[in-house]
Amino acid sequence: MTHAPHPSVCAPAHGADVPRGLDPVAVDTPGRGRFGRMFPGLPVRELSDAALEALVTRLLERSGELRDNASIPAGYTYLGQFVDHDLTFDPSSLGQRDGDPQALADVRTPRLDLDSLYGSGPSDQPYLYESTVERWRGVKLVVDDDVRAMPPGYVDLPRNAQGRALIGDPRNDENLIVAQLHLLFIQFHNAVVEHVAYEEQLAGRALFGRAQQLVRWHYQWIVCHDFLRRIVGDTMTRELVDAVLTGGGRRCLRFDGEPFMPVEFSGAAYRFGHSMVRPGYPVNSSANEQPIMPLSPTKLGLRGFRRLPSELVIDWRFFFALAPPPRNPTPSTPIDTAIAKRLFHLPADIGTDGQPQLPRLNLLRARRLRLPSGPDIARAMGIKPLDAVGLQLDTIPDPEIRTELLDAAPLWYYVLCEAEALHAGVQLGEVGGRIVAETLVSLLEADPRSYVHASPQWTPTLDRVASDDFTMSDLVRFAHPQYRNARDDRARRT
Repeated sequence: MTHAPHPSVCAPAHGADVPRGLDPVAVDTPGRGRFGRMFPGLPVRELSDAALEALVTRLLERSGELRDNASIPAGYTYLGQFVDHDLTFDPSSLGQRDGDPQALADVRTPRLDLDSLYGSGPSDQPYLYESTVERWRGVKLVVDDDVRAMPPGYVDLPRNAQGRALIGDPRNDENLIVAQLHLLFIQFHNAVVEHVAYEEQLAGRALFGRAQQLVRWHYQWIVCHDFLRRIVGDTMTRELVDAVLTGGGRRCLRFDGEPFMPVEFSGAAYRFGHSMVRPGYPVNSSANEQPIMPLSPTKLGLRGFRRLPSELVIDWRFFFALAPPPRNPTPSTPIDTAIAKRLFHLPADIGTDGQPQLPRLNLLRARRLRLPSGPDIARAMGIKPLDAVGLQLDTIPDPEIRTELLDAAPLWYYVLCEAEALHAGVQLGEVGGRIVAETLVSLLEADPRSYVHASPQWTPTLDRVASDDFTMSDLVRFAHPQYRNARDDRARRT
């Protein structure tokens, strides 16, 4: 049984009385984006301190219950982080957000355009493109491939004398997995440059522009068809992609002007990825499993903001399904309320506003952004909200707090409960899935340079396993020297 949707949201594509996106939360700044509300007409239910603490306690109690989600390899956890850094960056502190979401400014553009990779381009940030080979100067992105006392083939991000990465978004250096994923995308761009130079006989600015377009479009395809398919399932992915291509369907988000970043997405729903983080990861066949957030300051594990140790160079077969595999990739953990205990002990030096527990930080952020509750958004979508069992309120002893949470469950917590209750944590449920998928697809639709907007019938053109698809596994094969095919070896020699 479903409830009638709120009249201002989730309307059909045509004939809507109230267009979505009427609540911009910040004025545009050149080179920046803005935040806005996906559900501007819903009431704010501010969670009490007692209820917030009860949720933190509940989450901490479950922190030892981690399981495997074999349907989503661990690499997609960090692809999600990479996508987040491509879309949104609010540099204000948690305290500055209190009660004033209209003060937010998004330093990233709300587009899947890889500005975190390309920065502001070769003219404005030439140090990202200063290749030592004249032919590739201003065209290829720089890597550090000449590090002394390192094994042959060692590659790292370019770094300054203090070891900090010189990249479009420094947050992509915060752990060694996302840092090497950023490096993988640099290698992908450089491989595409060589491919285009050989296949289309281009050079200079024309070569860079064509290669950048191909990289962006294949990345957008991966987000739209590979990442989303795993996170929200085939049915919802097909429904939303078809809605964009045909202009039909029922959607909660449509931009009637300059796109913005919905705070329901950035401040809550998209943070589902925190539940998929494992306490540690094996990165190759030689290294022991490394903790993602070491509890000891003397053991760095996978902490970032440092030169890549040669013994921790990632073998991507441990993170994505690559053939022939020596082993199956490490799985993520389910999308549920069992969050790794290490995320309750954040390092003091990563800018957490004095909040060492990531779950608490997420709940405080949602409260200070004055987000609608999960149950209210479900009702607005025409979906029956989760009951007390679905919201896992049985272990909370105070009946007043249970009643409060039944109506005012924070969106982030609700999204995790929904995924667990409806799909055993394998994928997001209807509320979380729609917020995440509609935001990503709608941003592609609104971007005049995306393949969805500029060439909606386009399909990937680079080498791939399936003739009609392009996945992260295909990107690894194309980008990484270990998987280069003969044609690209020939292109490199020219």
